[in-house]
Amino acid sequence: MGNEKYLLTAHLMRRAGFGATRLELSKLAEEEYENIVEGLLSPTAPKAIEDALVRRYHPDQSVTHD
Repeated sequence: MGNEKYLLTAHLMRRAGFGATRLELSKLAEEEYENIVEGLLSPTAPKAIEDALVRRYHPDQSVTHD
């Protein structure tokens, strides 16, 4: 059953248009299929990027930059 679920998860990720590594597929295959689909349809918001990190690599995006 594990291999079947892995293959089903790989198929879902291909059809959804996302590439997934073998490690990512293995982790996803441990979840319920419905939860995987729900996660694809309603993703959680990404963590905010710290301002200092943005300023370091993109000084033009700095609020204090003239």
